[in-house]
Amino acid sequence: MKLETARQLSTDLARLLGLRGHMVAIRYLKTPPEIPKVSASVVACQAIQDARFGKTTILTKTNSKCLGASYFLGFEALSPLAYDFWIENEQSLYDGDAAQTMVQSLPGPPLGFGDNVLFEPLSQSSVEPDLVLIVGNPEQIARLLGLHIFKSGEPVMIYSYGATCQSTVGIPITTGRANVSFIDLPSRKIARFEPTEQVLSVPYTDLHDMLASVTQSINGTGNPRFNRKGLPYLSGEWCLPESGQETCDE
Repeated sequence: MKLETARQLSTDLARLLGLRGHMVAIRYLKTPPEIPKVSASVVACQAIQDARFGKTTILTKTNSKCLGASYFLGFEALSPLAYDFWIENEQSLYDGDAAQTMVQSLPGPPLGFGDNVLFEPLSQSSVEPDLVLIVGNPEQIARLLGLHIFKSGEPVMIYSYGATCQSTVGIPITTGRANVSFIDLPSRKIARFEPTEQVLSVPYTDLHDMLASVTQSINGTGNPRFNRKGLPYLSGEWCLPESGQETCDE
């Protein structure tokens, strides 16, 4: 699928699902592009939001403001200061053993992919991305996961907790597989994600199959017999009881 086609179909899909903002294209580069200029300091979770709402950003080994992101994105070795930050400052992990276990339990950082990460709106992407990030609410993410499984039948296996830069970019780049990030609390505050938002990260090649499945799948624009017969039958005349009530009012 040509990039221009993918840009248009992804825009159509975003509109269909009612996504806020753009899908985000991620590309690792050996050297930074001439445009945009590299900012003095960048926080990875804010770069996701920047690209989601139209701004292209370059995150590099030299301008990464977050010690964790510098490691999780593969720029440099893990700083001993990161452990102290997680334990004493952020208080996201109990002690050094917990921190060490977390680092060892999750896929390692994407070493050697490049010292520059390009974050840009997919609809405006200048190069084919390595990865596409999609921010949405649980229903939107569930539909996207349905499109992802439609042709392969293979479910996305989720690494359920980690720093947002790690779970949205580092892990999917390393594994070459999709992941869902529930967005850790510090990142929600730093980058102002909504409480109900999650992030689905998919390799760009996976996105091709998802886009091709839209017209056939119930999670896209498909209109299966189930919608016309099975859904009304199973829904019946049931109503959702309000809290504390055993029956529904007429």
